[in-house]
Amino acid sequence: MGHPAQGLDRVPRWGHAMSNRQKPEDLRPTWVEIRLSALETNLSTLAERLQPATRLMAVVKANAYGHGLRALAPVWQRHDQVQWLGVAVLSEALALRQEGVTKPILVLGHTPDHSWHTAARHNIALTFHAPAQHQALSAFAASAHEALRIHVKVDTGMNRLGLAAAAVPVLLSDLARLSRTVQVEGLFTHFHSAHAPDLAPAWRQWEEFHHLVQTLERTGLRPPLCHCANSAATLRLPTTHLDMVRTGGVMFGLHPDFHSFAYPSSITPVLTWHTRIAQLRTLAPGMGVGYDHAFRASQPARIAVVPVGYADGLLRCDSVRRHALLHGQKVPFVGNVCMDQAFLDVTEVEAASVQEGDKITLLGTDDSLDLWSDDVAREEGTIAYDVATRIADRVPRVPVP
Repeated sequence: MGHPAQGLDRVPRWGHAMSNRQKPEDLRPTWVEIRLSALETNLSTLAERLQPATRLMAVVKANAYGHGLRALAPVWQRHDQVQWLGVAVLSEALALRQEGVTKPILVLGHTPDHSWHTAARHNIALTFHAPAQHQALSAFAASAHEALRIHVKVDTGMNRLGLAAAAVPVLLSDLARLSRTVQVEGLFTHFHSAHAPDLAPAWRQWEEFHHLVQTLERTGLRPPLCHCANSAATLRLPTTHLDMVRTGGVMFGLHPDFHSFAYPSSITPVLTWHTRIAQLRTLAPGMGVGYDHAFRASQPARIAVVPVGYADGLLRCDSVRRHALLHGQKVPFVGNVCMDQAFLDVTEVEAASVQEGDKITLLGTDDSLDLWSDDVAREEGTIAYDVATRIADRVPRVPVP
């Protein structure tokens, strides 16, 4: 017998793309496909809207919005239209560096000061967002061997992270004394409602930020990279593009608010999600399935058991609302979703056409019928970002043309 560990080196770590020789079924019949052609088209559509001097930051936080941070790392590294990468936490930036990404990376969220030396060592830029960090930067500068790059975040109304605009000129003047080991390369803010029908709040935020940028220009304190446009503003508010835009969900065809505005038709979803029927069961009236028998058949029913559950990204109690696609028809989830399995009512699908092993589409297209993250978000009362980012790392990501 071989050693139990033999062959494990051929099994990809979670979040990695599978090799071309592997099929999803080699690991588990639940998998995500990443349509690289759709991603390329989306990036080109965005790049066409920018001025030549405006950089594009690909925001790839939350496992690249569920699409696979590690799986897509080679795409960001080789794609000329992506100049920067944005993440939420330092561990995401380090994962990109481990995958060979050498492009500039900005951590958009909070990073504790005990991790600043690690960030500097790996040439990762951090967000400076609170007055208390000023003293910590001075202590860092006194012991640093590598320079730390920072982007100062301004709070213009989000009331999350950020400094008041009035405090920024004095701060930048003070930080100039630390320029040998603390390099202020950016200044940014974040829109809270650029996706909303009423754009007046976004314009007020823009006016406050733009006034600050102009003030810093007059005093010689303007950092090289000023940026504020998120996905929605990149499409709707071209005036706000400045030196760089930060695009996240739009790159993947995910909409921040499908009620408010439409994407260009060339921007389409990148991620599809599939599983296969593990077992078919026939229920007589009164029989139930799953925990607590939350679903009981009121008439004869055919139930497909599928190997995907709330540990993979389904909501545990979404059975009343969410659907999947089978042979070009929508079929509802029923009963309580289990950790690793769930139930679909396939009674309305022609019985002879449904077999164990048949592919189920959780997100995507089946025989011209679409079911995308926006559609599921409507069913669940949430947004597309939530639907996609819930998909767990243990679901393999498979790049496809």
